[in-house]
Amino acid sequence: MEILYPATRFVFDRKHVASNNKKGLIQLEVRLGKKRKWISTGVKVYKDQWNDKQYVINSFNSEILNSRLHLYKGNIDEWINYLISNNIGFSWEALDIYVKRMNTSPDQETFVDFVARRIEERNDIKPSTKANHRKLLGSLDEFGRIIYFSDLTKANVSDYYNFLLGRETLIQGKMQKMKQTTVSSYMKFLKIYIHDAQQHDKLDKDPTEGLKIKRGEAEGERWLSVEEVSKLEKAENLPHYLSVIRDLFLIQCYTGLAYADLMDFSPEKISEVDGVTVLTGKRRKSGEEYITVILPPLEQLLVKYNYQIPKRTNQVYNRSLKILSMACNIDKPLATHWARRTCGMLMLNKGYPIEVVAKVLGHTDIRTTQRCYAKILDKTVIDTYRRIESI
Repeated sequence: MEILYPATRFVFDRKHVASNNKKGLIQLEVRLGKKRKWISTGVKVYKDQWNDKQYVINSFNSEILNSRLHLYKGNIDEWINYLISNNIGFSWEALDIYVKRMNTSPDQETFVDFVARRIEERNDIKPSTKANHRKLLGSLDEFGRIIYFSDLTKANVSDYYNFLLGRETLIQGKMQKMKQTTVSSYMKFLKIYIHDAQQHDKLDKDPTEGLKIKRGEAEGERWLSVEEVSKLEKAENLPHYLSVIRDLFLIQCYTGLAYADLMDFSPEKISEVDGVTVLTGKRRKSGEEYITVILPPLEQLLVKYNYQIPKRTNQVYNRSLKILSMACNIDKPLATHWARRTCGMLMLNKGYPIEVVAKVLGHTDIRTTQRCYAKILDKTVIDTYRRIESI
């Protein structure tokens, strides 16, 4: 009985998602009789960059991508030829094993695959942080020139940085260029996994070394004024669910707790230091210690809920804050991080030193506090001169 062996060919955009603005995947089709299997090559291109005979076209790195495609197909074809030469029967199970071994081999795993795998394997970051790190994969896929470890050159990393600077993304319903702070975050993620690759002996040199990346300035004034906080405090006749949301937000304003730390609150974190009742702990995000004094307005809210903070998901909390702002005639897009910023604003307005504000907020670097509240610091300087110099 004759032993049959499969044939292979490239198939582009089998799911019909590609356009001139969205990339489609190139797969290797393995066909035997009526049965077929599609294997991802990891290469994606736009609709106008593919030709069934010439493969990748109209791209400045067509030659590199085509070489990768030929190499990938060549590995599968070589394995099939080995079966033919040794009169070994083909099976789909054996193909799965070979492809898995090929893709997980240290020499075959791409940098993108490595990043994807390491993100999922990490136990030192929260799911929300993992979700942010996965955005790096989408940007690398869109860039298209950093796929393999050999692509991690200074030139490619520099071009990726410039690509991010010009990249447009959907912001508040409009396509806008990425902010410098976001670009800086993407580059930070890239560095994390480059260093991780070095530690796993997959990369010899750090291609980001010497590359200057502007951190950018965070958006300023994302806080409520003293008058707006007062509106929240005095708001009456709120529906019960909004009243709870208002109280959670005010607890954040009084403590400087981030959302994750608010949801992690427990009475055990309250103690007395030198006769003063304080709330202490470590920020879940950075591990930095924070301490804040429990003043009467905060104590009243804690007593109201018997020191058991109501739990709300971040999505529900933020959505409800938008409704709360409208109910209280506050024309600002409230979100959980606004309360944390508002805490710093209230303290600086009262004249607390920047070092104390940084400790309350759990900032690892006082320069972070200074950048956030630069305008308030200017006002504090002027008010201090007025008080001391009577000007």
